[in-house]
Amino acid sequence: MTDTSHHAADRHSRIPATIDDLVLPVEREGSSRRTFLKLAGFGVASATLAGCSRGVTRLVVPRLDASDSVTPGLAYWTATTCGGCEARCGVLARCRDGRPVKLEGNPEHAISRGGLCAVGQASLLDLYDGTRRDGALVRGKKASWNDADAVVRAALANSRVRILTRTITSPSTRAGIERFTKQFGASHVEWDPRSASAILAAHDACFGARVLPRMHFDRAHVIASFDADFLGTWLSPVDFARDYAAGRRPDGDDATMSRHVHVESHLSLTGSAADERLAVAPSELRPTLALLRKHVADLAGAADAAGSEPTDAPYATRIEHLAQELWGARGKSLVVCGSDNAGTQALTVHINQLLGNYGKTLDLEQPSLVRRGDDKALLALIEEMRNGKVDVLIVDGLDLVYELPDDVGTTEALTKVGTVVSTSPLADETSAVAAVVAPTPHELESWNDAEAVRGHFSLSQPTVPPLRAARTLRHSLAAWMGDDTDDHDLVQAYWQTSVYPRTKAKGSFQSFFDRALHDGYVAVPSPERTRARWRADGPAKMLAASAAPAAVADGSLALVVYSKVGVPEGRNAHNPWLQEMPDPLTTLVWDNYACVAPATAARMGVRPGDVVRIADGDAAVEVPVRTLPGIHPDTIAVARGYGVSGTDRFSSIGPSWLEGELTVQEGGTVGRRVSPLLTLDKNSLRTSGRAVTVTPTGDHEDLAGTQDHHRLEVPAHLAVRGGAVRDVALVTTFEKLQKDPDHAVHAHEAHDVSLWPTDHANDGPRWGMAIDLAACNGCSGCVVACQAENNVPSVGKDEVLRHREMTWLRMDRYFSGTGDDLRVHHQPMMCHHCANAPCETVCPVLATAHSSDGLNQQVYNRCVGTRYCANNCPYKVRRFNWFDYPRADELNNLALNPDVTVRSRGVMEKCSMCVQRIQEGKAEAARRGEDVADGAIQMACQQSCPSGAIVFGDLHDPESAVAKLAHGPRSYQVLAELNVDPGVTYLADVRNASEFANGSGTGERHG
Repeated sequence: MTDTSHHAADRHSRIPATIDDLVLPVEREGSSRRTFLKLAGFGVASATLAGCSRGVTRLVVPRLDASDSVTPGLAYWTATTCGGCEARCGVLARCRDGRPVKLEGNPEHAISRGGLCAVGQASLLDLYDGTRRDGALVRGKKASWNDADAVVRAALANSRVRILTRTITSPSTRAGIERFTKQFGASHVEWDPRSASAILAAHDACFGARVLPRMHFDRAHVIASFDADFLGTWLSPVDFARDYAAGRRPDGDDATMSRHVHVESHLSLTGSAADERLAVAPSELRPTLALLRKHVADLAGAADAAGSEPTDAPYATRIEHLAQELWGARGKSLVVCGSDNAGTQALTVHINQLLGNYGKTLDLEQPSLVRRGDDKALLALIEEMRNGKVDVLIVDGLDLVYELPDDVGTTEALTKVGTVVSTSPLADETSAVAAVVAPTPHELESWNDAEAVRGHFSLSQPTVPPLRAARTLRHSLAAWMGDDTDDHDLVQAYWQTSVYPRTKAKGSFQSFFDRALHDGYVAVPSPERTRARWRADGPAKMLAASAAPAAVADGSLALVVYSKVGVPEGRNAHNPWLQEMPDPLTTLVWDNYACVAPATAARMGVRPGDVVRIADGDAAVEVPVRTLPGIHPDTIAVARGYGVSGTDRFSSIGPSWLEGELTVQEGGTVGRRVSPLLTLDKNSLRTSGRAVTVTPTGDHEDLAGTQDHHRLEVPAHLAVRGGAVRDVALVTTFEKLQKDPDHAVHAHEAHDVSLWPTDHANDGPRWGMAIDLAACNGCSGCVVACQAENNVPSVGKDEVLRHREMTWLRMDRYFSGTGDDLRVHHQPMMCHHCANAPCETVCPVLATAHSSDGLNQQVYNRCVGTRYCANNCPYKVRRFNWFDYPRADELNNLALNPDVTVRSRGVMEKCSMCVQRIQEGKAEAARRGEDVADGAIQMACQQSCPSGAIVFGDLHDPESAVAKLAHGPRSYQVLAELNVDPGVTYLADVRNASEFANGSGTGERHG
């Protein structure tokens, strides 16, 4: 982290003055024939031409003063805050020569604690998005900030002003909004597309406090989750994943493992991690919770608390047993629900109150502040707009036209507003109708702060000079009030008056602020305390005011609009790293689709890729079908976040060649917009339960996936032991592991006799990795972290369809069991750095060879592209560069890690075990005159993992963490019987279930 004692002096000296100072000379070359000859070359002739021509003149200005904190060419770290979502995780930006090239979770931050999700990792690329707006617009034309401000100020005079934003987690921005609303008599409405309004309303009715409690999964011995994907996309998944993993450590004398039961309509990431999973229709979710409340109320001796809510629900016996489990862990249990129905949430609140969970696993004193949006307030605002009662509307961070259903008439309502001001940094459908556009900057190039949990503050600071002329909402509001204070001073002034006085710091404010900048966060006592008192009549009132979703009629399906881990919202659709990240459950990229159960698809007569029309009245969407186990047969699930205007920018993201196909057609969109099928009623925006008809259109679209050609299978007629699928992802039960840890996992063993010569034995370290499948939840943060660290290109949908994706690390997904006993297992798969590497024996030019410390190296400038090594790899983890993948956007190129070579066409590449990090760690240890300490070197995938599932170190050091795990009772090697001696060890998955569907509980085969 940057030493903040030198922060003010060094900040401008270490960051280049302009974006041009960051661009390489060749990136400024034109596209003339002369330039082509210089850069591409034709042997000696081209070298001669390039040598005789005058190069680009660059001004080199040496530093005259040395810096304590920055050494040219070496990385330095700056603490800041992730802006990928409202969870506001603390991050460390790894910077090189004045620009960030990698984001890591801040291990000392109260929320992230070192982890970071895929969206957070990919937010780095958003900083270098060349399509971000540069400066203000007035009525669609470029304008100076002074001219734009003049238009807004004129409109504000004697006007009815409204501000519409997402949840504002920045306390200094909230203070600025409060000043603005007082000065102009305005009102502020917060709304979130992924809303928690129903949870807030339920707590308001039941406790008299409209708050979102902070949830502590690490304190819960029994977890019951109802349609809440808390490990994937719900509220604060990085925080939840860390806590969840902390409560599920199945090894050692102090082993503990929470029991997790998950109820949902479609298959989610959290459902795939559960010990027991029940599939219900959307209309059955509320009756299931009502039945659970009835049983818990009976156990609590409060039968009158059960109420008269219908309890005709499936799985009656299992729900009764769940109630008993929860009651046995009262005060140490947790019931969560992701429904947007306020009555359903009231049932959840009541169950937790009966179990005594408030104040223990649920915290109302220091609540979460990540979702404050109010659906009813948004509806009231739209009604005001429609009636011409809004003169000025300032929209921040939202694309209303895209997010809301068409029948709301958002565009028409906006046209009746006198002046619409948008702060969107990208062109979108709402800013297209705005009179003034005042774009906001990226989090990594601006000053900001955040309070995601009451009393826990974090700071953002610029890691690069402004790449675009943009202003934060706080800065723009101040300018429109006639205040010319810059953004840094606005944040600092708020902290001096509102944060610093609440601390017990003994030094000056400046020393306190510098320390907070250095650490990235500060925890201070909160003067506010939630005044929450249980209201016995609250649940009944909320249930009466909120109608239950109705069951669908025969011939219809219940629609579920969900969020994907990679592209949870429309604002993420412009990021190619996220678009090409395989979905952890479907393994598909560059699309959304209609997920249905295999039996449902057979009943409709469709197969994967067939396009269907999902309709209810005039609202309709056409999407291809994807079959997926675990979905309720009366349910059809489609992901939101797709169909965003402007995503045709990815039409030619892949290589241009004779048979190449566009990822998306010009003028089209990546995926389909499903907002027309959302339901906006008088209380909330409903994403689940709408009855729709599904009709095949006769069209077919190929879906690009990444696992179908990597399945570790052998033909049935060659299969051993009667099965065609290898035991790749092993699983056992917590009960069996406790009773007999040495025999709970049955894995293949390597043979004692080997035909491999010991021609590269080493006495030094052997770097290796251990991956705990019981901790891994498949979130795929590691996949994007590897891509960011190692300059892995995005290749587009067509190349993935041709099985040519370039990701070095993939997240394999396996199913076991069927029906209600379906289980899902995730397994990160990368190069195993085998000691007896089969790739090395077949390379004719020794491009793949063994290093002195046990790594399987790939020498790029020696490779001639025979691809023999890929054919001989049992793990199918090598990637061949068929093309020089386009890197035409010079701004995007600033995201490239200068420590890693950008590979050229015709060479093979693969996981290098982040060799650049290993060398850096070894060099630093040598500089200190010490041995490399265990844990001092972390891989990119390891550092990103929120649940701590990946451990790296020296396998030859018996005291290292990785060596101990590699020799533990759950350890096994994939395809160990091949005797390749891999350097990657897996720890078998563990579920807290009494038995598995096949009755074995161990050694299950997954395919």
